[in-house]
Amino acid sequence: MTSLAAATAALAQATPRKRIAVMVVLSAISAILSNYTYTVFGIGGYPPLPGIWFGLVMAAGAWLWVTRSPFELLVVVLITLAAWLLAYHVAIVVDGFIDRLLRPSVAADDETGPWLLRHRDATKFAIDGLVAGFVGSLLTMFGASVFCRGLRAPAAWARTVFIGTVAGLLLAVVDSKLNGLLLLFIVWQPAVAASIAWSLERRT
Repeated sequence: MTSLAAATAALAQATPRKRIAVMVVLSAISAILSNYTYTVFGIGGYPPLPGIWFGLVMAAGAWLWVTRSPFELLVVVLITLAAWLLAYHVAIVVDGFIDRLLRPSVAADDETGPWLLRHRDATKFAIDGLVAGFVGSLLTMFGASVFCRGLRAPAAWARTVFIGTVAGLLLAVVDSKLNGLLLLFIVWQPAVAASIAWSLERRT
């Protein structure tokens, strides 16, 4: 316990670069956990664990820069979880809409139509990820800024939401041989976490 307390105290006094690096490492661990525990259990068909893992990372960031209040840290976790669940739901809704829009346009074995239609699954998933990435990063940023006025600067929001939106495009490879879900998590979570951590360091 003494060693843990000493490590915690040292981390709290770490240099800005080290604290940002800690956030990136923690979010990479969260991404791996998110991928491999994705289907462990669900709530109404929604997998909550990725949101919980990343919520703990966001709470760690709040602890390093903003607050030590257990209640406030719990709020950060819950808002991040809500961001993940809402993004997941939005992806499902958008996917259904795009599927209905594209399905009549070209048969599954038609190789003569436009590229986007011939690769409609990748097209769908890219659009799903774009919208879900926007929603997820927007609400994650909201959760991070609830107890930190410094994160309410428009530039910080714009950068983080832009990063989350663009990274969401990686959902397009979710069904590929590249282990697309892991690729999505391992890019999206560290990128968003690094953007938020960088803003926290500049504003505190």
